Amino acid sequence: MVEQAPKTISSERSVTMTYDLQSALIGQRERLQTAGIFDEKGWVFANKSEWPIRPNRMAKLYRDFLKTHHFRQIRFHDLRHTAAHLSFEAGVPIEAISQDLGHRDINTTKLIYGRKVAALSSRRSEALQEYLSSAEREISEIQGVGR
Repeated sequence: MVEQAPKTISSERSVTMTYDLQSALIGQRERLQTAGIFDEKGWVFANKSEWPIRPNRMAKLYRDFLKTHHFRQIRFHDLRHTAAHLSFEAGVPIEAISQDLGHRDINTTKLIYGRKVAALSSRRSEALQEYLSSAEREISEIQGVGR
């Protein structure tokens, strides 16, 4: 396994994480430190020889986890698609999703993920209804003042 910088400057980016994920990673680091296998490079997934877990080993652990918990088997890479899809449904701006995925152009993000999110259309309809209802109330209030 080789640890090196990304091939291009545009491939290098920081991705923020949730508080829950940060807490889980800190807990994992503490477990490794307690077991005496934490390495100062900061790997949080290590084996007893203090090397990082190889990607193929991590993939096997992931598949075993899905099977044990009776989850549908999906590729590890598909978690990226799941995260993007859930971000859209949560109302995260497309620019932020695109940036986190490392897409140069938000149209790439739209083409791959945006067309598959039914919640976007529903949210648009609800927002439009809310806007029209508030505009209707404002007109009624203005007409009521003039009487």
